[in-house]
Amino acid sequence: MAKLIDFPLDLNPGDTYLDIDPDKVLNEAIGKLTEVVLCGYEADGSFYFASTRASGPETLWLLARAQQQLLIAGE
Repeated sequence: MAKLIDFPLDLNPGDTYLDIDPDKVLNEAIGKLTEVVLCGYEADGSFYFASTRASGPETLWLLARAQQQLLIAGE
């Protein structure tokens, strides 16, 4: 099971519609992860992607796990 960060306003992770500051999410992860896939948009609107895994298939597997967790949280 994925470990989720604390959400503001005492909402459950599946119940919030509020965006969270990216710096808060990144700061919560410092020192906790053994590998990471990071994607998002930069201030100029360009797409950003980085991964600690050299293997494309393993990176895709991590993304698939994330997708599964999002689908479960939405139930």
